[in-house]
Amino acid sequence: MPDPKTGASRRQQLEAVYRQTGKKPKSLRTDPPPEGTAYLWGWFCELGDCSYTEIHHWAALKRVHLLPWEVDVLRHLDHLRSKAWHDRNSASRTSR
Repeated sequence: MPDPKTGASRRQQLEAVYRQTGKKPKSLRTDPPPEGTAYLWGWFCELGDCSYTEIHHWAALKRVHLLPWEVDVLRHLDHLRSKAWHDRNSASRTSR
């Protein structure tokens, strides 16, 4: 939830602390992806839009056989990206 005074999200506040102090707060630290799954991030970045149709056409063009759980991961990442975009844009509208 955005700060009522500044409209900044918790992440934005933590990133500001990191920029000012040079020390990364624990909440911003992330673990590397599980071994053997980095390729999914590459596919996600290539795809852009992860609707079922886009995934299907991308996989056909690339001749990639996707397993059902891989499609689920791509769709979940797309959902997280959409949510982050929405949260960021709604926060910036309230801070104007």
